[in-house]
Amino acid sequence: MGQLKEAVPLAERALAIREQELGATHPDTAGSMWNLGLLLCKTDDLCRAQQLLERLNSPDMRFPHGLGHAQVEQVLMGIARRLDQQQARGGLRADQP
Repeated sequence: MGQLKEAVPLAERALAIREQELGATHPDTAGSMWNLGLLLCKTDDLCRAQQLLERLNSPDMRFPHGLGHAQVEQVLMGIARRLDQQQARGGLRADQP
């Protein structure tokens, strides 16, 4: 997982550049958001992944070929399930307030 965590700042920088140069709704920007969102999922940064991927659900977002709202919804539903599971496990721990 170390290499994945090292990739996050690079993916964040790529997204920032694309947003600045191409705009927030450009297909290449959407592709960078998607890639960063999946990377954040793989590094268990689920809250940040969810926030980023929810931006892809904007009605004016233009997706690259092969990506669309259905795929984004699937990943968001998976994130929600994982967050619920984490919360349920956390609720069972005696050391939690």
